[in-house]
Amino acid sequence: MNGNGVSDRAEVPTKASTSADVVVFTRGGCFFSKKVESGQLAGYDKVIVIQSHVATSAGRFSESYLCGSQGHEFTVTASAICLGHRAGHLLFGDSPEYTSQPEGSDMPALGTIGAGVRASSTYDGWGTVHLLDARTLKEIDNYAIKEGLDPAFATGSGDLTVHEVATDPGRDDLAYLSYYAGGVRVIKVGNHGIQEVGRYVDANGNNFWGIEAQKIKGKTYFFGSDRDSGLWIFRYTGH
Repeated sequence: MNGNGVSDRAEVPTKASTSADVVVFTRGGCFFSKKVESGQLAGYDKVIVIQSHVATSAGRFSESYLCGSQGHEFTVTASAICLGHRAGHLLFGDSPEYTSQPEGSDMPALGTIGAGVRASSTYDGWGTVHLLDARTLKEIDNYAIKEGLDPAFATGSGDLTVHEVATDPGRDDLAYLSYYAGGVRVIKVGNHGIQEVGRYVDANGNNFWGIEAQKIKGKTYFFGSDRDSGLWIFRYTGH
């Protein structure tokens, strides 16, 4: 809801009223799955989700985007893609803007017809972990599990990307990753780059979403939240 007393879903212009083939949403307010389903219910079989302007860090990452965050199950009939905030403005012949408030007020009004689009897909891997120099923001290294880079695992093997990173409370060179179906991973970081030094994937599979690390009685434990089986507790015993 945006405070006007009308459901946001009910405000989506229908395909019958616009004669458009594609409906465009901006990120925020609800899960991506809700946006795609809302497009379907309005009669569209193609959906575009534009990155929110707040996620561009005032325009520093104008082409960045996020796709995912499924919040519910439904029968998917529409194709969907995600675009950066700058591209979202350009679709409507609008000057890119990244700081207006409230979120989304910089985008064209509901029902505005934009330019024609054509899209295709190519596999370039699941998400990776990036290590940046804190002073320059220059990338030092990036990390991904091998399955996440293999087209054979593009579908059918669960999500093979990182969700959260927890740093070790007692060391500045260790971090713990929740990696969905890739289990949990331990990485060592520094000027040398990123090195995987530990991992755990249960024989029956995992779906780790959240992760946190705490020091308890002089020992560091990290806690993984598996969306299927609950809380797991680990301790890294390497060096």
